[in-house]
Amino acid sequence: MKQINPEILLNLCKAVSENPRFTKTWIKAIADYRTYCNFSVWIPARVFGVNLDGMRANAIYKHLKESKDWRQIDGFHLDEAHTLVNEGRLVIAAQEGWLVGHVATGCPGPKVGSGKWKCQVLRVANVGRDNGVMGLNYAFRTFPDLFVYEPENLTQA
Repeated sequence: MKQINPEILLNLCKAVSENPRFTKTWIKAIADYRTYCNFSVWIPARVFGVNLDGMRANAIYKHLKESKDWRQIDGFHLDEAHTLVNEGRLVIAAQEGWLVGHVATGCPGPKVGSGKWKCQVLRVANVGRDNGVMGLNYAFRTFPDLFVYEPENLTQA
């Protein structure tokens, strides 16, 4: 499926990012928090018929970069990403990390201002340090790569 009703996508983003099961967990042995951003991307992806289950953020990033079903959106084209999300298309923001990366799902709705990046950014369903629907600038410390799901062999549902 290439797209869904944007209202359904927004409700899904809210449900995933506000799910108490995905609250960060303190891991005493390594003095760090364990977060569940990968889970928050798996669930919306399933609705689109995409299986990312079992992948952690860095593996999801690599898959998005290498798969012919995903197109990377030039970072300077936030308007395109925003338009696609508002059409009900699956857009994933992803950043590869040294040990752990980060991923979030694009959410329909108005853009929000970013003082940090001096531009308007799309909203994402974030699970990580903070959970919820928020501006891309709050979910990522530096600008992530953006990918849109564009399967070659599927038509619009």
